Amino acid sequence: MATATSRRTSPRSSSRCSAPSARAPSNCSATRPSSIGSWHPPPTAPTRSRRPSWPRCTTRSVSCAARSADVQPVVLRTERLVLDQPTDADIDAIAEYCDDPLFERFMTLPSPYARTDAEQWVLRVVPGGWAAATDLNWVIRTAPGGRLVGAIGHRAALTDVGFWLGRPHRGHGYMTEAVGSVIDWLFSRGIPTVQWECLEGNRASAAVARRAGFRFTGIAPSDVTARDGTHPPAWHGERDRTDRGATARSLASWPEWTS
Repeated sequence: MATATSRRTSPRSSSRCSAPSARAPSNCSATRPSSIGSWHPPPTAPTRSRRPSWPRCTTRSVSCAARSADVQPVVLRTERLVLDQPTDADIDAIAEYCDDPLFERFMTLPSPYARTDAEQWVLRVVPGGWAAATDLNWVIRTAPGGRLVGAIGHRAALTDVGFWLGRPHRGHGYMTEAVGSVIDWLFSRGIPTVQWECLEGNRASAAVARRAGFRFTGIAPSDVTARDGTHPPAWHGERDRTDRGATARSLASWPEWTS
């Protein structure tokens, strides 16, 4: 994550609005600084029962397709972005971006985030996730071979996406563009519905999900375990393969207090 993120870490933890795996930095959307204080949902806030993790091999999971056709890392391109695999040259940037107070608040990355955490994610977590078809992660660049600006990932067991964006690169719409590209690719693989979650109050992640066409489905415990082993309240959403991006229907599903 991939995740949050943004569900959506590091050798020391895991979560949503977090990275897709124990050392993965990708899976919560922290796309811009947030000035959120303590927040409590209004009495009429929609709630939903916690969704169980999907079985390891179902029609909702990329890992099923991998049994018959190996899932290899794929490069995705948009009008402004290139989504590809991290390299050794990205380690310092990942360590820099993930040592962010906003990430500490809304994600389950190690804190403080060390360079060794970035090394583990690049060298072991990302290639291992693709090989097992369980966690599919990309880094986001604005040019082929350029410096990464963020990361995005998909967890097959949760059929979700999670993401993060480095602080200097927020506010340009990059993450919405990247999420749309990954979702389209997942739909092309036969996944009918993609999930999203973030810890309550992460309005930056919610803004990305809203613009990417997700419908808000309510508040429930996070599907991904937090640093302290709990499942704190999270905002949840989903987007179906038949949806056509952000529509009046999807936008109307978002309560004002998520903005």
